[in-house]
Amino acid sequence: MQRRTFPLRHAAQLAGHLKIFLLVAIIAALGQLPAQAAERAPGFIQFSVQNSAGEFIPIGEVEFCVNGGPCIYADIERGFPGHFYLNAKDLDEDATYTVMIYTMDVQVIYEVRDWQYVAEDYNRGWDKTLNCEKFLIYPQFHGDPRGRLSFKVDATLNPEWEERAGERFEIEEANPLEFPRFIFAAQANSMLGGNFKSDTNVAGGVISVSPGWQVSGTWRHGYPASHSWEEGWVTCRELKVTYAQNRYETMEIVTPGRTSDVMFHRVNLAYGLTRMSQSQINHYGAAVVLSVGGIYDGSQALTYLDREYDLFGGGLQAHFQKMFLSSGGLEVGVIIEGSAIFYPSKDGDDDFWFGLAPSLSLGVVVF
Repeated sequence: MQRRTFPLRHAAQLAGHLKIFLLVAIIAALGQLPAQAAERAPGFIQFSVQNSAGEFIPIGEVEFCVNGGPCIYADIERGFPGHFYLNAKDLDEDATYTVMIYTMDVQVIYEVRDWQYVAEDYNRGWDKTLNCEKFLIYPQFHGDPRGRLSFKVDATLNPEWEERAGERFEIEEANPLEFPRFIFAAQANSMLGGNFKSDTNVAGGVISVSPGWQVSGTWRHGYPASHSWEEGWVTCRELKVTYAQNRYETMEIVTPGRTSDVMFHRVNLAYGLTRMSQSQINHYGAAVVLSVGGIYDGSQALTYLDREYDLFGGGLQAHFQKMFLSSGGLEVGVIIEGSAIFYPSKDGDDDFWFGLAPSLSLGVVVF
C-alpha cells in the first residue's frame, strides 16, 4: 500500500487549524450566552401579599422555609406596600416550603405549609419577534381570618405585546411570514464506533481516528402560508448538504514500523422535517441521509487487498439547535447533531470501514 504522506501532512495541518478556529468561534459565541439568557430569565419574582380584608400588608417580613431545611427571607417593600421580591434561582422546584408572614415584632400573622414553586407558572413568554414579554405575571398570597394563606398566580397579556402584535399583524397582511430559508453550520465531529474506530488488527493496523470537522448548508421550505401566533411551533421541510472528514493514523505497509495518514471524506445529502419555536430560538428535526465518500490516500481512494475504499450508504440523522445571539439581522446559535449511516461491505465481514458509522457533532449555526 503506497502512501502520499507529505500532501496529507499539509492537509492534516490545515484541518487542525480549521478545528482550532472552530473551537475559538464556539467559545466566543458561547460567551454571549449568559448575557442573552439573563435578559430573558425570570430573575427576581415580584410577589404580593394581602390580609383577610384584601388590603396590602404595608410592612413586615416574609419567610420561605424548606420543610426540614434552610430558609429564604424577604422584606415587604416600604415604598411598595404589600409587595416583596425573591430571586427565582433561590427557589427549588423539587422542594416544599412553609411560607410565613411576620410583623416587624416577629409575630407570625399568616402561614401556609407545603407551598411549591413551579417555574413554568412564572414564564413571561419572551417574544423574540416582537422583542418583548407576552405576559405579565402576578403571584399573590391572601390571608384569611384564621391566619392561613392561599396562593394563586394570575397572568394577563402584556399591553405592550398586544400593541406590537397588532402592528405586526397589520404589516403581515401585505407581506409573507419571514422564516429562515438558508442556514449554514460549521461543526467539529467525532466517530463513535463500529468499524470506523481504531483497530490495529485490520487494514494493516488502524492506530487512531481523530475528531474531524464538517460544514453544511441547509435550504428550508414548506413553511405554512399563514401562522397562528397562538401555536407554539412552526413545521417545515429542509434539504441539507454536508461535507465532513476525519483523519485516521495507520501503520505503513511498505515500511514497517512507520505510520501514515488516510482521510475519511464524505458528502451527505439529507432531507427531512424540522420544527421551530415561533420565537425562532429552538429548532429540532430528523432526516434521512444518503452519503457518498471514501477512505482516501492523498487524492485517490485507498486500495488495500484488492478493495478500493469508495463508500456509498444511507441512514438517519437528528439535530437540535438553539439560537442565542441576534445582531444586525444575523442569528447565531449552537447545533448538536447525531447521525447513523450504514455503508454496505463489499468483501465480507472481515473487511474494515463498512457497516454502521455513528457520529456526533457540535458547532455553530448561522442564518
